[in-house]
Amino acid sequence: MLSVTNLSGQSEPITKYSGYERHEEVNGSLELSFTSFFHADNPGHELIEEESIVEKDGYEFRVKQLSANGLSKQVIALSTFFDLNGVLKEDIFAGTKTFDEFATWLFSSTGWTYENVDLVGNGLIPNFGDGNVIALNKILTAVFECEYQILPNNVVRFATQMGGDNEAQYRYGNNIKALSKKVDTTKLRTRIKGIGANGLTVTYTSPNSSTFGERDAGTITDDRYTVADSLTEYIKRQLIDYPEVSIELDAIELQQKEVGERVWLIYEPLGIEFQTRVLAKTSRIPETKSSVIIGNAVPRSLSDILTSTKIEVDVNKKQSQSSFEQTNEQISLKVSETDYNGDTIASKLVVTPTAIDLLSENINLTGKVTFSSFDASLQSTVYGKTDSYDVTTIVGNTVTTGYINALNITAQSLSTTAQINVGTDVIIGNNLYMTGSGSSTADRVILFTGYASITGKASNDSILYSAFNGHTFDGEVYFDSYSFVDFDNAEVRNFNMPYHTHSQYSLTSHTHTAYSLTSHNHGNAYIKAGGYDAELRWNGSTGFGVYINGGYVGGLFV
Repeated sequence: MLSVTNLSGQSEPITKYSGYERHEEVNGSLELSFTSFFHADNPGHELIEEESIVEKDGYEFRVKQLSANGLSKQVIALSTFFDLNGVLKEDIFAGTKTFDEFATWLFSSTGWTYENVDLVGNGLIPNFGDGNVIALNKILTAVFECEYQILPNNVVRFATQMGGDNEAQYRYGNNIKALSKKVDTTKLRTRIKGIGANGLTVTYTSPNSSTFGERDAGTITDDRYTVADSLTEYIKRQLIDYPEVSIELDAIELQQKEVGERVWLIYEPLGIEFQTRVLAKTSRIPETKSSVIIGNAVPRSLSDILTSTKIEVDVNKKQSQSSFEQTNEQISLKVSETDYNGDTIASKLVVTPTAIDLLSENINLTGKVTFSSFDASLQSTVYGKTDSYDVTTIVGNTVTTGYINALNITAQSLSTTAQINVGTDVIIGNNLYMTGSGSSTADRVILFTGYASITGKASNDSILYSAFNGHTFDGEVYFDSYSFVDFDNAEVRNFNMPYHTHSQYSLTSHTHTAYSLTSHNHGNAYIKAGGYDAELRWNGSTGFGVYINGGYVGGLFV
């Protein structure tokens, strides 16, 4: 039953009409036309007006063209699917995604649902969004190289190709008779060249070149292709190597076929046989008046004109594991591969309005790199602790900055003209050199503030003081009771022994060098020389007792 609903929501059946035609094309177009007559038994006639909705068998059509007089109204209506031409998707949902991801986002909150027959894999659509649903649907079908069909109850079906392939064969002028035909050879070409990545070059020549001769279609360049077979298949699909033919037929058998179904056509006027499709089907009442169009070129229809849009998209055949994601909030770029161990190696770049995140195993920067600002925590570390170095620069192998905070710094050499402050331990593997340029001893000094010591860490460690011109100790030098000081070939002067300790001082010589030992404090001193042990013992009042090898030999008085 045919019924109509006006803009006020009032619905009535249409009972008196003629010229009913429902026209469907393989490109998704779906139209309805008929003539309604003024009659007391036709309550829907008065409700037929601009933008009214006409319903038939679960399909809804919106009136787009209306011609009326006192007796009748001629109607041309489009499927309400094309109302989505006025529904804007303002967000961006771009990047590398599956068909289902794109379609789910596209048809959300539209009142329409979709079916996916056989579309798999990912497609790349940059800047997908910020457009009406119909225009975005055209982009979606172009990227995934698929077709769509409008079904009853607001459902859209997507498939690589609509219709089946039953190997049906028809001979023009024999078992089919044309109501009309159109043949166009303007775009016919029989040879095409393709250039891919890394200099990959292929050429495809159509078998139809034997009929039409060699007609070059030019060169297609696409660096997404790295495999010859894939590139050949791609350029082959771009080649139109047969006449563009559309033939309107009234064969009863063809009327039962689906839109999109493949049939073989033997076209004797040109002596060729090629596979065509049921490109369009017009259903009429009665059904015997229905007709189909077979061929490979569909004439433009009203829906094509009303929904036309410029589409500029790449065919998604890139042979690499890369993805591009784009939304209103961010853009993400990812390139990955799987190594021989099965591990995934990936580099990723994410750009948002406030940040750029870069992740990669290796990051190579060529040219000048300038940092104009740092975050607050890094500013307090770098800017707040510098004097004249307010900017960190990297030129070649030189880093110029104020402070470097690090857990570990490894270098072959470390040079500075300023002091080095170390808060904990300094571990030196071999030698510590002080190479000041001045002549004064003050130019090369190790200074200890507060209580400090130079200590051999292990029990068997020793400390060797060696200098070409001798050692000078300015101040007191203390050796505890466990110390052994070896002055080999050395002269000791102004050696003071404190009274408040019981330290014993042993000066050992392996040569006949003379030693001079002087004491002004109250303590004992021991001298070993020439195999003798000499001892000076303070007698507690006026001088020292002199002992050789433990025996008293005399006194020294002060």
